Amino acid sequence: MKKGLVFLLIILLGVFALKEIASRVINYQLKSKLATLDSVDVNYEKASFSLSNHIEILALRISNKNFELYIPKLSLNNPSWLALAYGNIQLDKLVLNNPSFTKCTSSSITNKNEIAATTPTLPQINVDTVEIISGTVNTDDDKFSTEIAGLFMHLMVDAKHHIYDVYIHHSKCQNTFVQLGEFERLFVKHLYVEMNTLQINEAKIYTAFPKNEVVQNFTEEKSHMYIEFPKLIALGFRPQFNADFDLSLYAERLLLDHPLLEFFKDKRLKPYSKFKPLYNEVLTDLPIALDFPEIMVEKGKVVYSFKKDAKSTESYLNFENINASLYVCNKTDGQLGLMGESNFMNDGLLTLNLKFPKISSAYFEASGTLKNFDVAALNSFSNTAFSTKIEGKVNEVVYNLYGNNDYAKGNLSMDYENINISIFNETKSKLKKVVTGLVNLFVKEDSENKGELKATANFEVTRNQQKSLFNLLWVSLREGIIKAVI
Repeated sequence: MKKGLVFLLIILLGVFALKEIASRVINYQLKSKLATLDSVDVNYEKASFSLSNHIEILALRISNKNFELYIPKLSLNNPSWLALAYGNIQLDKLVLNNPSFTKCTSSSITNKNEIAATTPTLPQINVDTVEIISGTVNTDDDKFSTEIAGLFMHLMVDAKHHIYDVYIHHSKCQNTFVQLGEFERLFVKHLYVEMNTLQINEAKIYTAFPKNEVVQNFTEEKSHMYIEFPKLIALGFRPQFNADFDLSLYAERLLLDHPLLEFFKDKRLKPYSKFKPLYNEVLTDLPIALDFPEIMVEKGKVVYSFKKDAKSTESYLNFENINASLYVCNKTDGQLGLMGESNFMNDGLLTLNLKFPKISSAYFEASGTLKNFDVAALNSFSNTAFSTKIEGKVNEVVYNLYGNNDYAKGNLSMDYENINISIFNETKSKLKKVVTGLVNLFVKEDSENKGELKATANFEVTRNQQKSLFNLLWVSLREGIIKAVI
């Protein structure tokens, strides 16, 4: 009996000694490796090894001029000792407990060579799964921050192309803030990923100051923006990054539920003086590559408003109950398509079928209809914009046009009733009776048979190089309607 107990004690002591020797060897190897790094500082409190092939590192801090990463506890499950012997990392699972990552923006780093010199050369890393048990990420200039409530993901490595596919089993982040530009901000209240389905709740993109302060912050016309996404769902969501950590995001389908877009311009400012690409540069200049073959919008709303002068009230155009689909219709040249419908000015049904390429010099095509529209709904806009009041009913408008960076051409047909136009002086206090009478003399009579598109017109407009694609569409349709009616 005593011999058995002694033998068991010897085994336990041997196991403990083996574990202690392994831990000392790991600490020695780690410190030797860290001593060779001259572009990054790495410190830790303790490293220990378990016989189940598990390494645990406490109070790990990695930092240089560009960033600081602190991990209270880092666990490496089932590491490959052969890989570690060559200075690389290969393991089944990496667990980070409550890490905090801060990206520094030192003003002393002024060029790419300096940044490259201060960026550490990391060992080859091959990790099967990564788990983060809460944590924070932020930049010291307050341009980005997020709180990670949990993350568990699987990395699939394409060794031939040096690409990492990320399969996220579950993830939760909250209070994510991103400074998108000088004035634009992004805030996401909640972000969840479950089995590669991403859901974002209570997200908004906004200008950093209220719209009544536009004149204090801008010298030329610029849109004050507010975009709200109560719910966004990405099906088949899959992040991907390469060896240079360039990130791309893919989703089979993106669903936007009740999004709101509000754009405001203060016309008291000078007109925008620089050239504006026909299509927003956001499509081509994003820091992250996006691949969303289809984007669905359900019950969205868009409001465009402006203020002409200090005395006038705010005028607006609104599009409600928007149901639309944005899709890739030609993968060869990246041509995009938009099909949708909405209630225009809380009245008529407006449809739009738009095809446009990412290259702003190429042609776009647009077609659609407007049905059952009481034109008096436009008076809140036209009275301020053009000192004009309109009455009557548009039963149907059908339009087709195409254009590019320089112009737009097309045709338009209408069926309308009882169109009457009133023109006022600039202060809108007095009706210009003579001018109003002359204009209405030239208004063509109603369609002889209701439902027939009797009024038709061809039109061509020159694009204002300082305005967007949707301004060109608006000006084109306005020109077509004026020619069809007068």
